[in-house]
Amino acid sequence: MAAPVRVLVCVGDDCSAARGFDKLLLVASASDGASTVACQGVCKGPVAGVEREGEVRWYAKVRGDRRRSLSRLLRTGTGRRALRSAEVRKRRGRLKHPEKRRPIERR
Repeated sequence: MAAPVRVLVCVGDDCSAARGFDKLLLVASASDGASTVACQGVCKGPVAGVEREGEVRWYAKVRGDRRRSLSRLLRTGTGRRALRSAEVRKRRGRLKHPEKRRPIERR
């Protein structure tokens, strides 16, 4: 059985003002264990992190095809290919300000 996948959404000023942020929050709110986090220092469009087996991977400019791929990943646990080019590799496995993590209400 695949490990549960949780999504983290950056709510820094640049990320939350970016085009597509509201739709990303809708996708995230549909999954279990979704939460918002303080600025992660990526600041390129809507930024989402995927936490699986204790490791976090961050993705920048998550809108359009990338958002649909994230939605499929959260539903099925598979399908990271479209997200691969959007990964911010220097942030892999890191979470800034974990104490500022806030759950997103499920919709």
